[in-house]
Amino acid sequence: MTFGTAFEGLFRAYGPVLTEAALQRLLELGLDPRKPFQAGYPADLWHQTVRILAEEQHPVLGDLDGTREVGRAFMRGYMQTTLGRSTFAMLRVLGTLRSLKRMSRNFRTGDNFTETWLHEDAPGDVRLELNHTEVPAFIQGMLEQGLTGVGAQDSSVELLTVPEQENTVYRIRWKA
Repeated sequence: MTFGTAFEGLFRAYGPVLTEAALQRLLELGLDPRKPFQAGYPADLWHQTVRILAEEQHPVLGDLDGTREVGRAFMRGYMQTTLGRSTFAMLRVLGTLRSLKRMSRNFRTGDNFTETWLHEDAPGDVRLELNHTEVPAFIQGMLEQGLTGVGAQDSSVELLTVPEQENTVYRIRWKA
């Protein structure tokens, strides 16, 4: 289940600039972003929504870069929600590493299925492993924007693995 707060963050970013084609495709899925969001939606609807936004809002970027940009936009929109503002206020106090260590809890504000594991390789150099990543480029963009939101300096997120039916791993670096 993906929670309505995730959709709220996504459409805080895209609502004002949503193309007519994207709106029509979303309506065909049964999602009307102009109406109040429900408490939760099937995860598959979330993944389809992300793909539609990447295709319709960022057609010149291609699939991966468009999806990555949707992740960044989602995080910018999420940071504007009441929950996002309070979450990021706390995460900035915690700092980059401690924020990353609590990623499973962070994801719980948006869904009920994502689990994470953090592997510390060196100061300012970690691998973040996720159990379920239907759209890995989206998560990459989300992490990139989230690192900026917690105040990480000179940060980068590299997608290391996208195995079939396995976990997805990202290398995250920042100036420690």
